[in-house]
Amino acid sequence: MQNLLNYNSYDAAGNVLQYSLTDYEGGYTNTYTYGLQRFEGYKQSTVSGTSTQMDPGTTTSSYDVNGNLVGITDSTKWQNNRTFVNDVSGHIDALFVAWSGLCLALTGP
Repeated sequence: MQNLLNYNSYDAAGNVLQYSLTDYEGGYTNTYTYGLQRFEGYKQSTVSGTSTQMDPGTTTSSYDVNGNLVGITDSTKWQNNRTFVNDVSGHIDALFVAWSGLCLALTGP
């Protein structure tokens, strides 16, 4: 057996709140814990990862009042942060990415 995937907990609606992956060849276990926000459905607000071998970290997703994704923040590497601009229909119209200290904008469908 090389890997073991274990779903550790669920919320009342059946959404996965935590799972772990054990890599027996590599000798480590990663555990991921989800925070959820409720809109018309559930969306991930945070994903936190811990490991017996790697550094821990958290990714946080931000949403507007309509549940449209407007930002992603990485606690371990600011270069992974993203800001999204949505059109009136909720479709992503632009993506802003930090790159080498600059902010780049990618626009259009």
